[in-house]
Amino acid sequence: MNRKEKKEAQKSGQFAKDVLLLSGGTFGSQVITFLAMPIITRLYSPEEIGLASLFTSITVILVVFVGMNYESAIVLPKKAEQAKDLFAICIISTFLVSSATIPGFYFGGGSLIEWMQAPKLRPFLWLVPVALLISGIAQSLRFWNMRKRRFAMLSTSTITSTLTSNSYILGFGFAGHATGGNLIIGNLIIALTKVIILSYGQLGKGVRVLLRIFRRKKEIIHVAWRYKKFPLVLTWNNFISRFSSEVPIILLAHFFSPAVVGLYALSNRVLKIPVTLVGNSISEVFFQRGAQSGDKAEIRSLVENLLSRIIVISIVPLFFIPIMGKDLIVVFLGGEWTEGGLFFQVLSFGIILMFIGNTFSPVFTILEKQEIHLLCAITLAVGNVGAVFLGGLMNDLLLTLLGLSLVNGLIYGGMLLLVVRILRVSFRSIGKMILVSVIRCFPFAVLLAVSKWLIITPPIATILIASLLALVYYVVEIRRDEELKAVLGAILPKKKS
Repeated sequence: MNRKEKKEAQKSGQFAKDVLLLSGGTFGSQVITFLAMPIITRLYSPEEIGLASLFTSITVILVVFVGMNYESAIVLPKKAEQAKDLFAICIISTFLVSSATIPGFYFGGGSLIEWMQAPKLRPFLWLVPVALLISGIAQSLRFWNMRKRRFAMLSTSTITSTLTSNSYILGFGFAGHATGGNLIIGNLIIALTKVIILSYGQLGKGVRVLLRIFRRKKEIIHVAWRYKKFPLVLTWNNFISRFSSEVPIILLAHFFSPAVVGLYALSNRVLKIPVTLVGNSISEVFFQRGAQSGDKAEIRSLVENLLSRIIVISIVPLFFIPIMGKDLIVVFLGGEWTEGGLFFQVLSFGIILMFIGNTFSPVFTILEKQEIHLLCAITLAVGNVGAVFLGGLMNDLLLTLLGLSLVNGLIYGGMLLLVVRILRVSFRSIGKMILVSVIRCFPFAVLLAVSKWLIITPPIATILIASLLALVYYVVEIRRDEELKAVLGAILPKKKS
């Protein structure tokens, strides 16, 4: 192995370790959520979960403005001084923007509540500015710690915040206070816990960084102008992206009911547990590695290697969920959520394509082509609004769900194709990856369909069979992948001779 090959192997091994650190936090968080969710759904009704989802949707849409998306630029500067300037800009902006929302909710909150047909949400609207402030600080600290490669700290914050939040929600649920309000507070605890952990031991440094706004006005203005695409383009990109994903919840409340919102929101959440288990972590480490490299050829190579694994991960739920989705919901969430099985099955196509597309979306930011991402986000927003309005006006819930799933699948699939085209990745090789994965997974899907529809196995047996088939498929795929085996061999501890 020559020097260049050794260097590439070291980079690959370090990338895998970084992914492992972040995915460890994501995995721990998802496990906690997975274990708590069947209990939460037996304590809290679909309507209460729907109310909390409405609050979360409002906050998620607005939070993109608090830091003006300068936090996404923190990992980019070569000089530490510029990164500190960006962090200071983010924190000051967060305080100003979150405070500016107070009059809007004070004077216009009543009309919003009436339009959403959610009167129970009225007492909690005052918490929206608070949630924006805490979430804005948390996301700035997250990118700061990413720059410092404190992936272990990020992982710890993810696990601890999820554990604390679910403990609060379950505690009040068992105490007989299973309300939407306690779900809202429980969700606020996630961001607050992250702020506490990610700022631990750094408060003094943080204050000094904020004081830079008075000492380095010219430098800060220069840095703000240098990264102007982030507030001018990426902010609106992220706003439209969040709007397109959250507006169905708000519109479903208007056209249908908070209970339908609860079924929709929870189905989305359950779907995203397996498909995003490591996806977000891969995307974040990919962003950090690609930003540091800046080399288009290296980014292309990284995309090609990652995409083959992402396809292998995604093909199983893409085949399996339409077959056994309703069984999974009934067993996992309880009989009160049976109707959610339909949501689960129909929405799976769009969410799996969303997972694949989002994994590689950092390419637009790294190459400073945020305008392309913005165009995709606008198209998605228009499509989602159109799908819900069409189904809502016709009072047809199934049509609404089918429209949402199809729109998301087409747009995120198109986003992936744009990334492939920009980096000049071979379309033929991508097609071959997909075809090979489909051929290899198809026999497993047939076995599951036979057990479900011909043998007619009960729900719990169907889930066990699906789990076994998926395990066998993934083990076989790992054994076929020599590079992945080599990376795992480098990460896993070796036996002492």
